[in-house]
Amino acid sequence: LWQGLRVPSREINIAAIQAVERLEIEKLAAGVIALMGSDEDAVAAAAAIAVLRSHPAAPKLAGDMLKSSDPRARAIVIEGLGRKMKHHARGDITRALTDKDAKVRRAAVGALDRINDDEDTDALIATARADADGTVRARALRALTKGKRRKVIDLAARALDDDFVGAKLAAIEYLEKHGGDLGTGHLVKAAASDDLLVAIRASVALFKLGQGDGEAVIRLALKAKPWPARASAVNAIARAVPKDVARRLVISALRDRRIDVRLAAARALLALGDKRAAKHELAKALSAPEPRARLDAALDLARLGDERGKNLLAALAEHSDPKIRAAALPMQRFLDAPSRGLVRALADDSATMRLQAAEMLLEMVLEATVAGHETVLPVARQPLVLTGDIELDAVDGLGAARDELIGKRVGHRGRQAGVAGDGEVVAHGGQG
Repeated sequence: LWQGLRVPSREINIAAIQAVERLEIEKLAAGVIALMGSDEDAVAAAAAIAVLRSHPAAPKLAGDMLKSSDPRARAIVIEGLGRKMKHHARGDITRALTDKDAKVRRAAVGALDRINDDEDTDALIATARADADGTVRARALRALTKGKRRKVIDLAARALDDDFVGAKLAAIEYLEKHGGDLGTGHLVKAAASDDLLVAIRASVALFKLGQGDGEAVIRLALKAKPWPARASAVNAIARAVPKDVARRLVISALRDRRIDVRLAAARALLALGDKRAAKHELAKALSAPEPRARLDAALDLARLGDERGKNLLAALAEHSDPKIRAAALPMQRFLDAPSRGLVRALADDSATMRLQAAEMLLEMVLEATVAGHETVLPVARQPLVLTGDIELDAVDGLGAARDELIGKRVGHRGRQAGVAGDGEVVAHGGQG
């Protein structure tokens, strides 16, 4: 993380700043504050938001970044204001709904969603109705679905004819939750849509509301040529048809030629309560030729507590293919303890992966220590050589950062990292 604050890379600087902010590592605050003077507006914006309530110059810098020519900088500030200032920054957030860049408008909708106040309903309605970007319209509709806002059933009904499928799906979600009897009629219309994704989602909503099942739609989608439509149908089976019908359809889907559909069928078995059969089908996918399928199956098994899945997840984090390592890295979070591959990722060729690994390791060690558990970390076999004049062993760096986090969050000092036998490092915990 210290290295990420120092390298001359906009994206890495931003990622490091935001990781330090999330983990609240005070010893790296000076590095974050220094980046408030970056020539890259997005970096300066991220730094200002990170220390918004602790540095006197941060609020003014954040305000200045709202006028930046870089939309990334403006979006970072709006997201941060919604997260940290909430309704106190309503004026700036609402003005951002008319920003010329869609990512800034999405950030503004997200900020208003977080504020969750009916006072912003009119602004969200206008955005859902007229924004030029489909993702922004969909995001606004979802914001209107949450909280205690006044109903906008007519708006949701019109959104079923939106040319962006995400907006249609958001409208179905709204009608399911708030539509009542009037909404049911609109959902019936959506269930007859030529767009199978829309029809499937509407059928799920109708089944949940006790207004019929979606067997006809599901059967039609299972015959579709594009495999994503078939997979979507399988994912919806348990929520769209009675259990006896669902099981027959799932068994049929297990014979699909596409591994993604078969994996969806295994998960559907789990949703139907057949854990044993689901684990059997997932285990078969562990030997699939497609690396992504093996990874997905391993993740599902790991989440079920199956050691076969955990072992494969750990192994794929050390795969020779950097794309597979990158896909496996976030999934290490589902293991009981940090894997050797996660520790080795601190020295990966990819700076992004190094940062992800650092943040994940700190989170895992912190959570285990706060819970009073002993965390065993596999030792990296080579030192981590950072830029500048600092060279740290991987474990020493983890120990120092862990102590900083624990000292800040639970007020317990005196933790120490010691080398155990057979090349392992033990983070000794205690009562917080």
